Amino acid sequence: MLKKQLAVLLIEDDPDYVPLVESWLSNCSEAEFTVIWTDTLLTGLQRLAGGGIDAILLDLNLPDSSGADSFHAVHANAGGVPIVLLSASDNEALSMSLVLSGAQDYLVKEACDGKVLKRALLHGMLRQSARGGEGGEPREASHLVGVLGVKGGVGCSTLACTLAAELRRTTAQETLLADLDLQANSVSFLLGLSGRRTILDALAMLSQLDRACWAAIVTTGPESLTVLESADLRGGAGPAPERLVQLFHFLRLYNPWTVLDLGRLNVVSMALLPSLSHLVLVSTDHVASLHQARRTVELMREVEMPAAKLRLAVIASGREGALAQKDMERMFAGIATAALPENSAELKAAMMESRLAGRTSPYRTAVSALAHRLAGVAEPAPAREGALAHLLSFGGRLKKGREAQVGVEARGR
Repeated sequence: MLKKQLAVLLIEDDPDYVPLVESWLSNCSEAEFTVIWTDTLLTGLQRLAGGGIDAILLDLNLPDSSGADSFHAVHANAGGVPIVLLSASDNEALSMSLVLSGAQDYLVKEACDGKVLKRALLHGMLRQSARGGEGGEPREASHLVGVLGVKGGVGCSTLACTLAAELRRTTAQETLLADLDLQANSVSFLLGLSGRRTILDALAMLSQLDRACWAAIVTTGPESLTVLESADLRGGAGPAPERLVQLFHFLRLYNPWTVLDLGRLNVVSMALLPSLSHLVLVSTDHVASLHQARRTVELMREVEMPAAKLRLAVIASGREGALAQKDMERMFAGIATAALPENSAELKAAMMESRLAGRTSPYRTAVSALAHRLAGVAEPAPAREGALAHLLSFGGRLKKGREAQVGVEARGR
């Protein structure tokens, strides 16, 4: 009888502990374990995202995270994979809290041995399988949507702000708008926000980032958006890209939807590409801009981003020098494309008043359609009945007015 082949992700910063775990999991009669080791939370989350993991062994105290934060970050990204916790201390209150939050077991390193570890892993996988995942229900997916301008001045930040608001309205779920264009600080300008607390504050508190800390850092924006404002670096050095990747892995726990204003292609946006659920490239319909868009699409293919994750939003100006729709379809075959009207007067007025474009404006309507497609939600049917009723009502009022006028004229005669 063939043994089950089980892959165990060990997230542990002590290299001396790895061969010990491997020896404990060898010679198991029920299964053959393969131990995959990472030594930080970030690398553990990245490996977990690659799939093929049957169970997770997690040391709570890591170089880039500690305590309950380590568990919550992994749990938010585990997708039902059972998690067995390892700790150097016997903290009963913490162990009870984390088991109630979804951990399968809590093992103290000094009291652990091969028998205890194998039993915890096998029982954890059995319980998880019997429940069909977390409590019998699939974990609510969290979505990370990147908005990337193929060149400057194409309206990337305007689209990111509007798309976040429309995803919030379409899904009725908590939506975070995060400004990662760290040199421009455009989101704060467009929405009239103060920039009092920024993404740098979130990074500084990363190891202690619970809900209370998070609520103190973010800003409430228009239309119930949660906004993480950019630091105005003005040419200064930005944070390490891997720290930003780690931050947004954490934030999946709090936000079903996150929209990232990535600005232009750079080391930060490149580092975040593997984490994205969708990437929206923003271009105008001018030939030079579309040329840059095609180069960016080719780069996305080189880094093996699936075409299903990629969308092209083209600001359709209709001016001289714009490329025809049929030519764009041929240039970007296989890439979903959304046309957005430039509507410059409406957008300029909104910018001057630090607000989003009106919900009935052509631009906002087009972005709403894009949000529905990203969320997998059917677009509402046009309100034809309401429009017809309005026309009939108007016709009735017109008819009554004419009848009244005829009556007046008749009495006059």
